[in-house]
Amino acid sequence: MSTTDAMLLYLESGGALTPLKALEQFQCMSLSQRMGDLKRRGHPVEAHIVQAGNPTQLDGPLYRACHGARGLWHV
Repeated sequence: MSTTDAMLLYLESGGALTPLKALEQFQCMSLSQRMGDLKRRGHPVEAHIVQAGNPTQLDGPLYRACHGARGLWHV
C-alpha cells in the first residue's frame, strides 16, 4: 500500500492530518503533494488553515475528511 493510499484510508476513517502528523505517522515530508495526488484521483479533499489556539495547537494546513450528504468531505 502506498503512502497516499494509507493517508486516504486514515482520512476516510475520520482522521485529520497536519504536515507534522503526516511526517510522524506516515514518514511523509510532502503532505500537500500527497493531497494533490488524491485530488487528481478524484477524491474531494479540502484544506483549512489552523491558527494556534485551536484544538490541534498547530499552525498551518489541516486536512480532514468525513463523508457529507453529497459524498463530499467537509472540515
